[in-house]
Amino acid sequence: MTPIDIAQLTLPKGKVVKTKPKRKLPRHQGNEHFIKGPIPLDWIAMAAQLPGKSCQVGNALWYLAGLNNSVPTIKLTQTVLNKFGVTRHCKYRALRCLEQAKLITLNRTHGKNPTVTILPASKGE
Repeated sequence: MTPIDIAQLTLPKGKVVKTKPKRKLPRHQGNEHFIKGPIPLDWIAMAAQLPGKSCQVGNALWYLAGLNNSVPTIKLTQTVLNKFGVTRHCKYRALRCLEQAKLITLNRTHGKNPTVTILPASKGE
């Protein structure tokens, strides 16, 4: 076996090894809105498997919950859903899907925005 010359493995003096700077995830700026977390991955994963705009409506619900200091019961307004690209008719279908998946409970009042309570995701169902 030949001996290894360690001097051959060292960098010459004066040479600097350049490394790539670590990239960070984008952060919200100033008055820019954001979704407050943590959001349970199981909850989002279940909503993502539902049809239509269910996941977008779910994201809107978590956004509103964060605005209300993480209170799980919120009023879902169409103004917020417009930011997520959800129409009024898609909202009703998505809420029904989320309710059937037992991710939310709904309190509907004719002519008013629904009151939604976010439930924990149940893995067993």
